[in-house]
Amino acid sequence: MGAGVPSRSPYSFSDLRAVRHLKQSTLRNYSEAIRSFCAVLTDPAYGWAAECERRFGMHPIQVCHERNTATHLQESEADPAKRAFTRDELQAFFDHADEQVERISGAGRKGWLPAFRDATLFKTAYAYGLRRRETRMLDLADFGPNPHARVFGDFGVCYVRFGKAMKGSPPKRRSVLTVGPRDDVGGMDWIVEILTQWTQEVRPAFTHADSPALWPSERSPRIGFSQMNTRFAAYRDALGLDPGLDLHSFRRFLSA
Repeated sequence: MGAGVPSRSPYSFSDLRAVRHLKQSTLRNYSEAIRSFCAVLTDPAYGWAAECERRFGMHPIQVCHERNTATHLQESEADPAKRAFTRDELQAFFDHADEQVERISGAGRKGWLPAFRDATLFKTAYAYGLRRRETRMLDLADFGPNPHARVFGDFGVCYVRFGKAMKGSPPKRRSVLTVGPRDDVGGMDWIVEILTQWTQEVRPAFTHADSPALWPSERSPRIGFSQMNTRFAAYRDALGLDPGLDLHSFRRFLSA
């Protein structure tokens, strides 16, 4: 507010950084939200400042300035600890995920269904270079044939509908083709068999199999971010891999 009130942000951004360890980009988003709110309050066109002065004897002011907010100084603000998988790490991770399905299924426990789902989810994220939200929001209808590569059947194209959006814009769409080997090297065509087994044999056993989501949860129509993160971290830590590896490391591996 106005007279007699210090002109500073009501939040201690330094505490959020030092104590809660929030990212620089998160702090900047917080401060921009407060800055925008104060800009509306103090804009003479809306009359809020004059009305507050009349009613309360004080008026709102802008509390977010360059000296007390996070600035955007460089194009990339990624945590330097975050990195891509090495080839050996990636193979070990997928092998471990498959082993969990076999172990749980062999013990006669029901948990093999979500274990199979998560193993398939991780492989799909890697094969198509998907971000975490893009992977989670996939529906059964988001795959289709590629007329130029009919050998992949119904999984020739992955239609991503919830891509990373530009500021103020809706989610960005893109299509990712299933790619076969070139000169008998590389390729992601192996994902077709995995997705076929998942959609035709395993997914129908879930309670929420009638959901449009590709990845139903045991208790809800779509898996949550926390489930994805927890399973990934459990597998990573069980293998003793670098804590800097996260779900986005699948995508970093492709672009490395």
